Amino acid sequence: MEIQSTSNILKKKISSNDIVIGARCTTGSSSIIELYGKLGLDFVWIDYEYSGGCPYDSTKLENLARTAEISDINLLLRIPENSPAVIGTVINAGIKTILVPKIETKEDVMSAIRCSYFKYGDLVGFRGSGPVRSSSISKFSGKKYAEYEDLNILVGIMIETKSAVENIEEILDVPNLGFIVIGPSDLSISLGVPFEKNHSEVKKAIRKIEKAASLKKIPLAKTAQISNVNEIEEAKKFGYNMLRLGDEFFAIKKTIGKILQEWNNRNI
Repeated sequence: MEIQSTSNILKKKISSNDIVIGARCTTGSSSIIELYGKLGLDFVWIDYEYSGGCPYDSTKLENLARTAEISDINLLLRIPENSPAVIGTVINAGIKTILVPKIETKEDVMSAIRCSYFKYGDLVGFRGSGPVRSSSISKFSGKKYAEYEDLNILVGIMIETKSAVENIEEILDVPNLGFIVIGPSDLSISLGVPFEKNHSEVKKAIRKIEKAASLKKIPLAKTAQISNVNEIEEAKKFGYNMLRLGDEFFAIKKTIGKILQEWNNRNI
């Protein structure tokens, strides 16, 4: 069987500069992931850096990957750290798209990407092998399995510190970098103005990242939840092509909360 192209639809779409739209699943619920897939979202964002489960719990990771696959939606997992062990466990469980936090240098990026691949350019990749789900269920084996896996891996990075902004050009030059995500809150902390995301220094740093990503043609993801179609259009103007609509808590507050508030006001 020949390998035609990547089966990672998210990777294919952003490589073609298409707009991809997803939502965060804060609870890690399989039912929410299934619903997102049914709605036709491109990806579901799950955060293991500040919430969620243990990145070494391969059983849980496999269940998340399996649910996303049968629901026809891409799973994007933010891992807690740039660690070979964490990256290996997550990818070998069958999760093909990862987001690596706290990147500050090109060496950080190269380490994360090389840990995700069996072969990285002319270098040997650091991705290990073992009796894992990824190899057990693959339609390929041997060399073709390695080629197929490398073709489908998508690695994104968080840009969220002053050092990362200063090194942004060389960071974006690293081969096989899939996309970048700006973390405005952590960036504001790093710049000495905690949570002042509208501070001039924060805005200046973000514009620098946006401009560099545009020049290097690196897909750019927006973490702020999008509330309406106009905000999607606005984000496109600044070069963002990966957008997140919110999460189940946001949806509950916006729908059930609104109805309840209207009812309570009516009965005052």
